[in-house]
Amino acid sequence: MEILNPWALILLIFIPLFFKHRKLNTLKKITVYSQKNYFFLIAFLLLVTALCRPVINNGYINVKLPKTNVIIGLDISKHMQKNDFYPNNLEFAKNKFSKFVKYLNYEPVSLLLFDKDVYLLSPLSSDYNSIVYLLKHIPKIQTSFYPDFYNLIKTVDEFKNPKVLVIFTNSTASKKALEEAKNKNLKVFIYFIGKQQNKAMENFAMITNGGIVYASYLNTDIKNLSSMINSINKKRVIKIKDKKELFYYPLFLGILFIFLALFKGRR
Repeated sequence: MEILNPWALILLIFIPLFFKHRKLNTLKKITVYSQKNYFFLIAFLLLVTALCRPVINNGYINVKLPKTNVIIGLDISKHMQKNDFYPNNLEFAKNKFSKFVKYLNYEPVSLLLFDKDVYLLSPLSSDYNSIVYLLKHIPKIQTSFYPDFYNLIKTVDEFKNPKVLVIFTNSTASKKALEEAKNKNLKVFIYFIGKQQNKAMENFAMITNGGIVYASYLNTDIKNLSSMINSINKKRVIKIKDKKELFYYPLFLGILFIFLALFKGRR
């Protein structure tokens, strides 16, 4: 057994004061008034015991911390209409997204569509089928030619932690967007849809402690991306002490003796 608040024992100094100002009768001549005092004294001792918070240690248990919220930013700008991959980069990205979520370990996912502006298609959810359905049925909208990564990162900041950002794009982020991601301590993972390497986006992912995967027609690319995300949650397990609180027992008895003392005082 362990006492979490031993400082509460200092309250026991009031007991000698109690005997000093209230001279109690002997057990053979207990009056109603002396019984009331005894009940109050017992209640006081029990309440001090409750305040000390006695606990029983049951060892340690493993606790998984909240899963990482995965925020997906899908570039829908006109630049994604390029046909580096069939039928075009945007449709290819949609298809890869539907495969990507199948490899996740039920992390909460939110899908944002972005060009110059950011559009919330789905809030955080583990219902991946619904998110994929919404993505397949989005209407055609007039978009800007290039995406605004800075605006995307500012929007992601509104989501609760812990979180990571996964970007499906074929464009290059600005230095302003990189600085914003660094200031927010945001891990950025990039699925780059292009036939050539992009050093700037590789640097973006590296500086934000994220990663980059280049698109291909094989499933290995999307498996590698999902493995990066799943590996984050595997580390989020901590050990804590399993303690059983006992304070409510003396607390209940203390309140009971207070009622008894008040009841005795009315007789």
